[in-house]
Amino acid sequence: MRQDRTAVICFYACSFLSLHLASCVSHVGKVILQDAVRLTADRCLVLLVEPEPAPNRPVVELERAELVERVVATAFASDDGIAYGRVELSRLDGEKYVRLEFEDGQRPKEGDVIALEKRVPDRSCLLTNHLKHVVLLGAVLHASSIDENLIVSFVNDRCGAFFTPDGSLSIAGLHRHAILSELTNVYAYPNSVTMAELVDKCSSDLSCFFNGKCAHQCLPSTEEETCGREWENASKYVEDASATLSSKSKRNERGRVALPECEVLETPPSRQRFLLEYVAKSRPVVIRNAINHWPALSQWTNDAFRARFGANDTHVKLTPGGEFEGVEPISLWNASRFQIPPEVKAALRFTDLVMVRPEGIDMTVAQFLDLIEHVSKNSSFVSAYLEYAPIRQHLKGLEKDVPALSFAADLNLDMLNIWLSDGNTLGKLHMDQYDNLLCQLSGRKQLILFDPANNEQLYEGHILEAMLRYHNGTFHRDRLMRSTALTMSPVDITKPDFQKFPLFAGARPMRCVIEKGDVLYLPSFWWHEVQSYPNMTEGRNLAVNFWYEPFLTKQFPCEECKLDVNLNYRHLL
Repeated sequence: MRQDRTAVICFYACSFLSLHLASCVSHVGKVILQDAVRLTADRCLVLLVEPEPAPNRPVVELERAELVERVVATAFASDDGIAYGRVELSRLDGEKYVRLEFEDGQRPKEGDVIALEKRVPDRSCLLTNHLKHVVLLGAVLHASSIDENLIVSFVNDRCGAFFTPDGSLSIAGLHRHAILSELTNVYAYPNSVTMAELVDKCSSDLSCFFNGKCAHQCLPSTEEETCGREWENASKYVEDASATLSSKSKRNERGRVALPECEVLETPPSRQRFLLEYVAKSRPVVIRNAINHWPALSQWTNDAFRARFGANDTHVKLTPGGEFEGVEPISLWNASRFQIPPEVKAALRFTDLVMVRPEGIDMTVAQFLDLIEHVSKNSSFVSAYLEYAPIRQHLKGLEKDVPALSFAADLNLDMLNIWLSDGNTLGKLHMDQYDNLLCQLSGRKQLILFDPANNEQLYEGHILEAMLRYHNGTFHRDRLMRSTALTMSPVDITKPDFQKFPLFAGARPMRCVIEKGDVLYLPSFWWHEVQSYPNMTEGRNLAVNFWYEPFLTKQFPCEECKLDVNLNYRHLL
């Protein structure tokens, strides 16, 4: 919301004029529902409900109208996202293709004030003909409750504003302004480096650099190859493997580059510190020793899963080679019979790419565990993953083994998921609309992150979806879908194509690593590519994550849309 103090001057200049001349404070006059549809496309609309026109209006009605307009004009003079007007009660019904929905089923009466929310565009579908009706969401402030403070509070709550009756920012508004001005940007980290600089100093093929095998050091090609062989030949997983390889990499300083790393806390933060220093600043952090008390750390073995849930059905994702949900050319697919609807094609930025969904199959928990154990012993080329799996659905009763973390008590829990695989999986670059606590129970994960401050560099947008088909031991590329992915990036961080994605050259990565017992706080909308590694003794990678309603949110996919405080958390401001 723009803070334009000239609007305040404008108001005082015209406040002595007639009530109907206050156009400099976004007075839109008398409206009908079709007007409301147009106006709520870019603003919140506050309306006084009037009775039918009468030659002699009661004085109390005129005074009420004058009070409402004066209060709105004064308190919200500098907010161009709010408009004020009037509507006749009879005009609130009967408009074709327009429907009003009021909170708690309330119905406005004469003399009430209603607030119609700014409409949020449906960015999930590229077809516009599915929108047959426009729904206007509103709330009612009843006439019996109208006074200056209640009007301001009502408009603040319903329009996402933060003002006092005199037009200044409220304390919550000042806090919101401070939060949005201090969001974390990788640019500010020591050792920050762009993708173009990485390619220039290292190689156009950054596979070794980003796969965690070389301790994240950029090395001459011969030493990179040696590093890779040493990792692949490791006989067991050890916690200091990264440090061992790091010391070897320091033999040659030429071209050496290290990415900025996530902050690490050795003990869990307090609830207040977590909220103020990490959540409110959208700052990733690794937290050690946060889940040492969890029974799951010692009790969640494959044998225990077999004994308790082995006969239960579950849904598993399969890919060849362990890469999940990557983007590749549509030319690799049998697309001869697939036609992209013209309206969708016109809206797609890259019609030559598809995001590849893994095959999904149903099997018992015991069959899944057998499969990942065979993969870990190199007896299968199929990579199987129990991902995005709600624990209450797939492993009911085990929630008590992974109790919620007290430092995150201010956040609203949405989902609790389990992630279990053979450990050699790669989740390609994407973002999630949740605040995330990723808790590692077995094995190791490396995450390459990009902040959400410059989403145009990651080419946020719709990407056509395709789904692998697995039949008789072979994967087939012949299922193109009539849907699009909303949260995936089309760029390949290991082999960046700056000709196709020139803005990606300016993107700045950072790195986080979590091992058994660690928790990563990953703020909402941070881009991340996740490479998993197995615990070599157990032959698996196991994690759970808590997805919370985001403290900072935005519309998506939308490159230009910026983070803002989620109004469901305004009580924390």
